[in-house]
Amino acid sequence: MDPFILAGHVQPIGVEKIVDIGCGCAIIPLILAFRYPDTSIIGVEIQKELSWFARQNIIANNLENTIRIIHKDIKNIQVSDINGKADIIISNPPYIKKNPAD
Repeated sequence: MDPFILAGHVQPIGVEKIVDIGCGCAIIPLILAFRYPDTSIIGVEIQKELSWFARQNIIANNLENTIRIIHKDIKNIQVSDINGKADIIISNPPYIKKNPAD
C-alpha cells in the first residue's frame, strides 16, 4: 500500500525528471509513468535481481521510453548516469523490524 500512497503525493507538474532511489521492482515509477506520461523517470536499484524485475515490468507495460533502470549503488551514481540533475528524488525506504524476534 505504501508505494501507492507515496506515488499519490508526487505531483510533478512542470517536472522533467524523477529519480526513484531503491526502486525495487519499479512499482512507483510505473504508477507515476501512467499518471504523468510526459515525465522521464529513472529508477536506481542496487539489487541485481530486483533491477531485472524492474526492467521486465517496464517492458511488459510498454514504458521503455518513459522509465529507465540503473543497476548501481546510489553512492556511486554520477550526474552523468541520470543525464543531468533530477527535479524530484523519491525513495520508499525498506522496513526493518527493531527486534528480529518480533
